Amino acid sequence: MEYILFNRIALIRYVNYLVESLKSCSQKEKKAEVINMPRIAIVDDQEEYLEEICNLIEKFYFKNGIPYVVNTFSNAQLLLYEMEEKLYFDIYLLDIEMPGINGLSLAEKIRSMDDAGYIVFITSHLKFLINGYDYFAYQFIPKNNLKKKLISTLESLQKRLDIEEEKFYQICTNHRYEKILYKDIYYVYKDEKYAIFVTQNGNIPIRETLKNIYKDLEQKEFIFIDRGYIVNVVHIMSLYKNTIYLRNSKNLKISRTYTEEVKKRIHTYWKEHTTNGRDIHT
Repeated sequence: MEYILFNRIALIRYVNYLVESLKSCSQKEKKAEVINMPRIAIVDDQEEYLEEICNLIEKFYFKNGIPYVVNTFSNAQLLLYEMEEKLYFDIYLLDIEMPGINGLSLAEKIRSMDDAGYIVFITSHLKFLINGYDYFAYQFIPKNNLKKKLISTLESLQKRLDIEEEKFYQICTNHRYEKILYKDIYYVYKDEKYAIFVTQNGNIPIRETLKNIYKDLEQKEFIFIDRGYIVNVVHIMSLYKNTIYLRNSKNLKISRTYTEEVKKRIHTYWKEHTTNGRDIHT
């Protein structure tokens, strides 16, 4: 079940954000307030906990005037069905003890498809804590301290999401304004006079050179793999010989000229942002 929630404060903030964003096109030095609408998945086989978690989430975001989306799942397989359709979340709140696929096994499957989302385990038994960190869990929340711990966890996660949301590529023309979040960009490629942004929300063409686009991007996250391709390292799941494999199931060839530099940059990024399920094979 999915809920998209705005309250009056959130709606006012969102409208103000759109107004400021339009102003920033003609006055680029002005930084608009960033509104992040987090997507949250909750997986728990006990209906009373699903309801309690939803109520706490609503309380937190209502108080802070932030719109959000929450999906609830009564078992792990239902979430996996959604993820197989490329529906990913910013935050995964997982019960550990569930019939069928338990929370730890679910986290492993999530990490094989999405290494960017934040995993939070909710459990009655902290004996699972050590194993949970194998999947780079952001936090463990004991069910007997759910209210206090969940609110503090949401506060720290929202700060992180706001920082991520501030990183974007901005398109400004006389007839068009568009913000493309870095985290949504898989890669950018050259197509005659256009550069095509391949994103989680579809392809976005703009009339610009890759060289100029690269100058405006955060270069720790983006790399040239060929004269005609810039790739977001965040979405690279593995590299084999001269081919990279992306989260969106796309495979791209690395030009011989760029091979060593690409391997070096990928290795450096992964070392700084260690996650499961990614390998380099030469």
